[in-house]
Amino acid sequence: MTDLVTVVTPSYNQGRFIEATLRSVARQEHTPVEHLVLDAGSTDGTHGILERYAGEHGLRWRAEPDEGMYDAVNTGLREARGTILAYLNTDDLYLPWTLSTVVAAFRRHPEVDFVYGDVVKVDEKAGSLALIFAPPFSAAYVRRLGSFFQPAVFWRRSVVDGLGTFDAGLRFGGDLDYWIRALDRYRFHKLDEVLAVERIHPDAKSSAQAAELHAEEREIRARYERLPRLLADASRVAERGRTWSWRRAYWIAFAAACRQETPHGRWSRFITACRPTIRPAALLAAQLPLVGNRNAARALSIAEPGALGLDG
Repeated sequence: MTDLVTVVTPSYNQGRFIEATLRSVARQEHTPVEHLVLDAGSTDGTHGILERYAGEHGLRWRAEPDEGMYDAVNTGLREARGTILAYLNTDDLYLPWTLSTVVAAFRRHPEVDFVYGDVVKVDEKAGSLALIFAPPFSAAYVRRLGSFFQPAVFWRRSVVDGLGTFDAGLRFGGDLDYWIRALDRYRFHKLDEVLAVERIHPDAKSSAQAAELHAEEREIRARYERLPRLLADASRVAERGRTWSWRRAYWIAFAAACRQETPHGRWSRFITACRPTIRPAALLAAQLPLVGNRNAARALSIAEPGALGLDG
């Protein structure tokens, strides 16, 4: 029996991005896929794009008011028919192999409830891309310091049945809150695979409202604070990850992945070409705790500007 994967997309006035997102789901190697788009009443041409794709590749959509992004995601999760679930924002993308990789991982590991992987970050303003490795799983790290890359996280239907849905009262950190709530009850598994693309642009919540996002994340972590010993352990891991030598090791791993290819032209072609070498580099980087956005940015800054052909 083939696993049905349900992808939920909350939508509001992201017409310039949403078509690429729809195509990224439609072009998955894995089938069947159910793609549910919940639009909050866009006025920028989004509905016309959705109409063109409606009924194809499992896409269903509707427009109705909601109480925020997580309310829309929750509506989709409650209606989902899939055994594997995820949500994908309108400015993020999957790679062609994303869902087939995820389904295969769940089949290999029936004891696992969540899988997560690495991402490519595309900076619209800078015209650059970066491969970002998620750290090996650590409950202490998630509770105290970091998180997963949201578009690269997938979970079983049984999680929603047991844990419920996202906290719709949160504006930015509903995914972090959900992961933390799940830590004690469910098993997480890191995949050394690139599973998603995050697009960084001025309108993105993480860019436009960064201060509010970080403040809400601090409040969420305060809810779930654990024993002082656990927090001290997490802090020691964080300090180790901040050292220059560890950041340099991260850069070496990334450079190894890209040694034979340079990202001229479309980023998707570059990533597809690099895929056979990305996995060994990810395995190397997996030995480095706390390899996250901040360390990745610092590591990449160590490189000479022309090392990867990003200087045109």
